[in-house]
Amino acid sequence: MMNNLKSISLPHNRLDGILPSSIAGLSRLQVLDLEYNRISGSIPEGLYKMDTLQVIKLTGNQMSGTISQALSDMRYLEQINLSLNELEGEIPILTGMVKLKIIDFSTCKLSGAIPDISSLVNLQFIDISANSLIGSLPETPPRLPRLRDLDFSSNHIQGTLPAWVTNVTFSIYLVNNPLECPYPSNLPQNIHVNEQCVSGWWYEGLFSVIVCVSVVVGFLITCGAVSLSIYYGLHPSLLTVLTEDDGKELDVDKLHQHAQYLTRMKTILFGICSLQIFASALMLIVGVSLLLEASAWYSPIFLFSVPPAACIFFLKSGLMIFGTIRNHQKVLLILTLTQITQLVFIPWSFQLTAPSSLTNQLSLIMIIVIIFDSKANIFASICSCYIHEQFIPVHLLKLDDKLGNAEGVFGEVRHGKYLGTDIAAKRAKPETKRERKKIFREFLREAHLLSVLGNHPNIIHLLGISPILKDEFYIVTEYCEDRDALTYLRNVNRLEPFSVWIRAILRLCIGVCDAMAYIHKSGYTHRDITISNIFVKGGRAKLGDFGLARRVKENVITVAGACIPVCHSIYAPPELKRKEYPVPYTFSCDVYCFGVAVWEMLM
Repeated sequence: MMNNLKSISLPHNRLDGILPSSIAGLSRLQVLDLEYNRISGSIPEGLYKMDTLQVIKLTGNQMSGTISQALSDMRYLEQINLSLNELEGEIPILTGMVKLKIIDFSTCKLSGAIPDISSLVNLQFIDISANSLIGSLPETPPRLPRLRDLDFSSNHIQGTLPAWVTNVTFSIYLVNNPLECPYPSNLPQNIHVNEQCVSGWWYEGLFSVIVCVSVVVGFLITCGAVSLSIYYGLHPSLLTVLTEDDGKELDVDKLHQHAQYLTRMKTILFGICSLQIFASALMLIVGVSLLLEASAWYSPIFLFSVPPAACIFFLKSGLMIFGTIRNHQKVLLILTLTQITQLVFIPWSFQLTAPSSLTNQLSLIMIIVIIFDSKANIFASICSCYIHEQFIPVHLLKLDDKLGNAEGVFGEVRHGKYLGTDIAAKRAKPETKRERKKIFREFLREAHLLSVLGNHPNIIHLLGISPILKDEFYIVTEYCEDRDALTYLRNVNRLEPFSVWIRAILRLCIGVCDAMAYIHKSGYTHRDITISNIFVKGGRAKLGDFGLARRVKENVITVAGACIPVCHSIYAPPELKRKEYPVPYTFSCDVYCFGVAVWEMLM
């Protein structure tokens, strides 16, 4: 009884499994409609030998494999729908299938050449869109009098549009194909192509050259920045150079000039990074759109690499603006990261061969991002160099009264913010003009010593100096949130067990000893090691206030009492209190002062 079956129509069900080869035994079957089910596997070879079949509808299943060349033997077939499947390989030769009216192979994974349809005189509709077919339109129009729709969209059809497309009566769909300029003039409404054609020299050469040259230039910029980092790493900062001679007047004009340059560079960098954030955001949107579109001519690696690359440039610009530049080595690390990311643009430039609107947008955004990123690298490296010079524009300091009336040897100390970081700013408070000049020199000496010695983990780190007036400036250092050692130890003693308090004292003593040994090894004496000048940050001792520090010189005698700390004479060693004989201030005097500080910690 089944041998007399002429039609099987079971669309939009949940049929699964494979199409059985026994179906070939239905010798009178004319219609096979199994659209939108869950049928998998390949098309059985026996199906191609069914001479009576007129309609095959297998759209929207999970069928894989290839379409057999035996399809051309089905001379009575009028309609074949195989779209929305996982079919691969080439489309077989269709010559001889003169009764074929409808062909739908869209949204599969077919490749190879566009099929020849010139002999299909009854063809009315053909849709092979969203595949990876290659080729170009023929120079002469197909003589298919019944043809209404020809859809070759989203493939790799290249070349120019032939002139005959302006005279046809059927609709042609060629959207998302790399067709070259120029389009024929006065294209009719039944011809559907990209709004913008692509000049062959853009995607086939010039675009790749522009990208490669831009990336190479950016690479050279990064190499220059790394070289600059090495240079500045081997040379002292300009602050150190200008203050290394105690008797030398500070070139205040040069100091102000550097501060102004830093302000200008940071303003320009802010503008460039803001534009790069905008371009990176556009790149991310286009990349996600391409990923969602999943165009057949793009590789998965390309589709999945665009959004992460855009995020890297976006984060880099955000760090430059909101994270600020504090250390030129860290800056160059960021520059190197984005420069490495720029390398992915080179293979991208060879991938972008299809002139869709998204592709055009991405190609332009790529060039804009490369330009902005290279510009940002230039100004970021310049800013990092100026910051290395340790000159800070005063308007970048945001000072408050958190510390109250804290004072150092020569001036007041205030808490504040610089580039988002907590800082301590020390300013001289002279009472007379004569005293102003003296204290100014002492401030220069202290800034110089901190610049030279401030790389030790147990010595207050100098961020820079900030000019206010011609002979007045702030010394800007890191902020120690735990205040001085006495305050810190009192808090520990109140909140923690006795053993923790003892360990805290030992940890502070070891840190101060390391700092003192480093200072002495460098040829200096601190001369003011008191418990109020031992600061604590994160439980680590930080020795500060170098206002009385001096270099130890041979055969130089210090006048008795001249170097006794002005506020704490109890710290002075006994030999300095003798009035009969002048004695030199030695390294041992610092050790004695430290011993008094330890005694005070334990009391």
